[in-house]
Amino acid sequence: MNPTLAGFLIFIVNVMGITIATPGNLSPASPWPGWAFAGSMNTVNPLLANVPYLAPVGSWTVYQWAVYNLAGDILINYAPNQAPDTFFSDQRASLNLTNFQPGVVTAAADQGTSSTLIDPEVMKGLTISQLANLGTQWGRNYLGVAQSVGTNWGLT
Repeated sequence: MNPTLAGFLIFIVNVMGITIATPGNLSPASPWPGWAFAGSMNTVNPLLANVPYLAPVGSWTVYQWAVYNLAGDILINYAPNQAPDTFFSDQRASLNLTNFQPGVVTAAADQGTSSTLIDPEVMKGLTISQLANLGTQWGRNYLGVAQSVGTNWGLT
């Protein structure tokens, strides 16, 4: 099955926990879900639709999961608040999305402690956009799907 805007709206409510109502986190008339969905559809490799669908009937395919997660990441990063609600700016602040992060920390130390994270080879090939996707759980889910099905899908 191909991803749909209606499916993404279900994802927004049931997976992301965003209220689509007036008042609420997102107005039913907001164009942002459609824009986030379109941006995701233009980014996610449509060949993911060819990945075999071995899940129960009614669950999302790999392609749908990738599109909905990337669209969720886009929505969190760009959607404005619906006054007086501050959901989106609060999310961006809590996830530290407004600060530039040019890469992934591989080592940190002070006078008493030190730690180093393994820097997987894939991290070295991420684009600026993909590094930004690491800021939200939905962006990380998208990158995980794209990476897990092989190098033909945009990640190496």
